[in-house]
Amino acid sequence: MAAILLASCATLDNSARKATPDEKAISRGTAAWNQKGPAAAKPYWIEIKDKTARGTYTGYVDAFDSGSGHLADAESAKAGDDARILASYQRAQKAFAGLPEDLELPDETRASGNAVAEGRIRSFIAADRLSNARELARAAVRTFGGSEAIDSLNAEIDVISASRKREADADAVWGKGREAEDFDGKIAGIDAASGAYARAETLLADDASKAKVSKSPSVAREAAKLRKKRQDLVVEKEKLLRGQAYLYKDRIGEEFARVPDKDKVGSMTLEELLKHQEAVKANVEAAYDEMTRFAARYPQAVDPEMMAEIEEQKKDLDAKIAQVNAEIRTAREIASRGKVVMPIMIGLFNPQPGTAAEAKKSRPAIFQAKGVKDTEYWWG
Repeated sequence: MAAILLASCATLDNSARKATPDEKAISRGTAAWNQKGPAAAKPYWIEIKDKTARGTYTGYVDAFDSGSGHLADAESAKAGDDARILASYQRAQKAFAGLPEDLELPDETRASGNAVAEGRIRSFIAADRLSNARELARAAVRTFGGSEAIDSLNAEIDVISASRKREADADAVWGKGREAEDFDGKIAGIDAASGAYARAETLLADDASKAKVSKSPSVAREAAKLRKKRQDLVVEKEKLLRGQAYLYKDRIGEEFARVPDKDKVGSMTLEELLKHQEAVKANVEAAYDEMTRFAARYPQAVDPEMMAEIEEQKKDLDAKIAQVNAEIRTAREIASRGKVVMPIMIGLFNPQPGTAAEAKKSRPAIFQAKGVKDTEYWWG
């Protein structure tokens, strides 16, 4: 019945039929509501004869009063009492949302509703509840018409949401980089992810500037998160590079310190010792060549002190090899002079004091060699 009466009022000018008293009461009450406030409509609407229509229209005034009470409760709540503020606001918004479109909310009610909504939206954004913030903003626009502040908050939500998507894309790049098995692949993955996070930072700053929300704490939080992820990758890369450099260094050091098998130590000929030292040198040179190529590709990973230390080890190894070669040459030169024969006895027999016996007198030792077929050189 109420809908029929409203429709009748809306088409009154286009109809030759004269408006009924109830239609006139509804029309006058609506005009009073919009011009003077909801309370001004009630005297007209209580005159409606149709019981159902009268209950509907006077109920609009009651709904407005109820919504205003809940809104006042939300405004009077202490700061930080988020649960109470939100509950009161939602009750108010629900009450106002039930009013027909031709009944306008007073400006002060719109302003109060938008102000409370702004606070709740900010709280949701700060708590990282973006979907709740967006829904609350939409409801505020539907009910209270919105405001510049709510438009700005919506823009802020859009900026953060776009940044989150770019962050997720960068996370995926880093996830793929982690799966690389070879060292160069891991470094390439880190570089790719670092670039993705850096681009996300730049685009976030651009979006925030365009939306005029650069100073928003939530935008700053997103920027800090992206920056930390990028910085963590820088640290991770340095750690990997340094670790690889020390792998080469330790490998060279272990090879340099390698000794022959235990059963050979102390019994090796000079030739065997030389062979061992040359094998060590070959392995050191191979590792050194790999490290040199690594340093050329990642110069920040290998410092001059490390390379200088390895160079000293190489020089020390060359000196040892040179010493063994010198000893081998000396031994061969000595061998070329002839066979060394040690005398059986050197010196004189000690005499027996006070004896006159011929056999017990002091005399020179006798040296003999047997089993010699050819001429040999004796020296000493």
